[in-house]
Amino acid sequence: MRIAIIASLAAVLLASVVAAKQAEEGRLRKVIAAHESCLRDAAGLDPAASARSCPVPVATQHRIARASARCDEALLKADLFAVDAACSTEVKTLLAQRMAESRRADSLDEALRGARAAQAAAVARAETRSRSQAERTARGQAAVTHAPRDDAGLVVCDAGCLRDRFTPPS
Repeated sequence: MRIAIIASLAAVLLASVVAAKQAEEGRLRKVIAAHESCLRDAAGLDPAASARSCPVPVATQHRIARASARCDEALLKADLFAVDAACSTEVKTLLAQRMAESRRADSLDEALRGARAAQAAAVARAETRSRSQAERTARGQAAVTHAPRDDAGLVVCDAGCLRDRFTPPS
């Protein structure tokens, strides 16, 4: 009789364990189905669908990820209207700072090109001025060298000599 009581208790215990495991399996199947539904909805582009079927943290992360993807796409296309609509204030601030720095760099590049051009023109003018001064000095030296000399070896320069010395050759 004792064995019969133990056997019946074991059967009741086994039946309750089986029932509990079946209930747990049913609950887990529902959780798995909910997660699969959430995965399908999160794979799509509609954040409202994931908000309906996913837990709040997952739906929030999906919404943030979609917004980030739209912002990245707008930044890559350099579409300022889309950036304004899709990106956060921090991204817009960084973009505005980057654009301002880019404009400043372009302005400085233009100023540097202008300064280099002005410097090149100044060097060209200085070279021309130096060349003409050297030519005048050479003509003067040639006029003195070829000028008539007196008995003491001193240069005697008349009007023609002066004209040869100080007028450029034609």
